Amino acid sequence: MDPVESVVDILRSTKGVVGAFVMDDDVSNRVLMEERSVVSITGMDVQNIGFEEVMAREYRICVVYSNGFFEEPRGTPVIMMVNSSNEVVGTAVPEDMLEEYSKRSDIIWISDDFVLFANSNTDGTERFVLPPCKYAALNGKDGCRDAIFSSPATTSDILMKNYFGVSMSNKTSTIVVGFNVS
Repeated sequence: MDPVESVVDILRSTKGVVGAFVMDDDVSNRVLMEERSVVSITGMDVQNIGFEEVMAREYRICVVYSNGFFEEPRGTPVIMMVNSSNEVVGTAVPEDMLEEYSKRSDIIWISDDFVLFANSNTDGTERFVLPPCKYAALNGKDGCRDAIFSSPATTSDILMKNYFGVSMSNKTSTIVVGFNVS
């Protein structure tokens, strides 16, 4: 079986997955351009490094999922705030690290799951950065290697759902999985 078809089959058979669609260059480039234009609700720039890295992989798959599929990788923040020197000045706190962070005295909680580091250098040029997340479960399956995923912005989520003819239900979300084939 073709390695890409095999990965799509694996993803489609995963609990909580509503659909998995191979992204051609057309939709990939549209989404990449959308991701590069995203700013936060506060006007702060958003840099989806994870998405840039996904786009650099040989193959990309849009995964539409509902509750029960996506689990935050242990110890991996899905979003960080960095300054102009790329120093991390704030981070989302993964659920498995909430207790550890609750004992720290060098942080300022700005929400239930996001902290700023009290001693960090802020200069007014901070931006949000979304790193890639490893997708270890796919590596080694039918020649799949370097598998990562990234969560897109809401506008990119809508773009992909429209492109692939998926319902705009607020009960589904998307990630984009990227991988190489050995």
